[in-house]
Amino acid sequence: ITKTAAVDKNKDLIDAEFLYKVPYVVFPIQSEDKSVVSSGVIWNEISVTNPPITYMTFNAISVSENGTVVCNLSGYDKQGKYIKPTNYKGTLSDKLTIENLSPFLAIDSLESTSIAINDGGNIVVFSAKPTSKKDSDLYRVELVNGNWSNPSKINQLNTSGNDVFPVFSGDSILYFSSDGSMGYGGLDVYSVTIGSGNNSLAKHLPSPINSASDDFGFCSMNKDSMMFTSNRYNGQGDDDIFTYSYPKLQEIARKATPEFVITKKVIYFINEGH
Repeated sequence: ITKTAAVDKNKDLIDAEFLYKVPYVVFPIQSEDKSVVSSGVIWNEISVTNPPITYMTFNAISVSENGTVVCNLSGYDKQGKYIKPTNYKGTLSDKLTIENLSPFLAIDSLESTSIAINDGGNIVVFSAKPTSKKDSDLYRVELVNGNWSNPSKINQLNTSGNDVFPVFSGDSILYFSSDGSMGYGGLDVYSVTIGSGNNSLAKHLPSPINSASDDFGFCSMNKDSMMFTSNRYNGQGDDDIFTYSYPKLQEIARKATPEFVITKKVIYFINEGH
């Protein structure tokens, strides 16, 4: 920011410092030699063609299978004015193009914090709170006949506490965190099937995914493994990323040629009349 502000001859931000987050796509390193197991990854920063905020940070980003993007951005303009977290929609190909569509803007009296879109690109869930309230609720926007609906509260999932960090897995499984239900402590992760019409009841994920600390940002990598964020005691800092894999069941060994053991059995019975 200091360099850019100096070039722009803008005095307000010359001495400013602003720690901002940018989105990446992470690819595992694939080895041409199938006998070699690779363990590295490649980080590719996502370029934005038309940033709506001069100095912006990504609070959340979610991409559907057809490249529809929803994201939550905040930051500063050139004069140093703070832009509060706001939802945007866009498309992702080789670069991210952001549009500013009204259904994804925070409702006038609300401040949005995080947002997610399903794989099909037709359901969006975001968390937001009134400026006078401490805790956030979950809201839903749905694409119907080519038009996005107005945001509506997901009353079946919202509690009196903080309901935040929605993340979709596939078309209909939504993970989110809440501290307003009876959990292990702090924010706990829940899952729910969400689609057109009514939603199912939320399920509390078991330990060791949930802990007595804050657990959030749950993401299913495949059917057996997942990653999530937590500030539990055995981390390296405040909030840390953890991975977890379900333990594999031990297979029962079977012999190629079964062996049969014959044992003698004595049977007692009564035969009347003989």
